[in-house]
Amino acid sequence: LEAGKCVTYDKQLRPGWRHITAVKRAGLLSLVVDGKRVARSSAFNPRDYDLSNRQPLRIGIGQHDYFNGKMRDLRIYKRALGEAEVRHLSKRR
Repeated sequence: LEAGKCVTYDKQLRPGWRHITAVKRAGLLSLVVDGKRVARSSAFNPRDYDLSNRQPLRIGIGQHDYFNGKMRDLRIYKRALGEAEVRHLSKRR
């Protein structure tokens, strides 16, 4: 059963700062932790999902829990980053 598209990393993160990147590109969602892809969605047609809404973007609030930690250097891009760019950024911590 699929009720939408999402990616998740269902493991506890190691202590210390972690570099986390989420990328949506060409009908796939990817989640990258410290430069390594840890999850990828199945393929989908983005036109099949109406993501429009009037709600503000909320980062750190999940469906079942809240992010418990600190965030630093949060960035939102108007384009999908490539794998090499994500790896480069993850090494700049």
